[in-house]
Amino acid sequence: MERNTVIEKLRTLDPDDVVELDSCAEQVVTDSRAAARSAVTLWAGSDEALKEKARYLLVNVEDIAIVPLLEAPNHPEADERAWLIRTVADAVADLRRKAASKLKAILDDETIVPGADDEDSTEEPAPLHRVCDEAYLAMRQLLHLDETEREFNANASAFSALTFEERDTHIQSARQSRAWTNLIDDEEWDEEEE
Repeated sequence: MERNTVIEKLRTLDPDDVVELDSCAEQVVTDSRAAARSAVTLWAGSDEALKEKARYLLVNVEDIAIVPLLEAPNHPEADERAWLIRTVADAVADLRRKAASKLKAILDDETIVPGADDEDSTEEPAPLHRVCDEAYLAMRQLLHLDETEREFNANASAFSALTFEERDTHIQSARQSRAWTNLIDDEEWDEEEE
């Protein structure tokens, strides 16, 4: 779906029509990955010249190639399977560095994130969250790849129950962690290379 078509479609959709919104999202995903899927098909073929061009394209479309490559059937040649997984890993690592760069920029943003206005709720109101709190939780997801969804949710709930001052202490500690500084230093090193 082209950019203008997406914009027009979103303008006309009812925000409560989840079925149509899901359909639109699915179409955007399908269309955005179509060229990469075509390149994967060429890469898996027998024409060496096309295979080389497809490889070049897949490396250079970065994160757009991740899912099409992961969905590809196993290539019969070991060197091609190794190339596929290296390409995917490089694209994922690049995406992590980009996400870390964005997080680094907003870890100081103490603006309160407006909560959902649910006046009929009988539950206790959720603790106030700031942009930096959400950035910290996203940072945890980037750095703690071994953490299960259940563990992440438990840690997020415990973090949210803290005072702002206690949260700030956790954020500062995470910013000084070796895993974070390595990721940020790696991202800054990549910027210097360009």
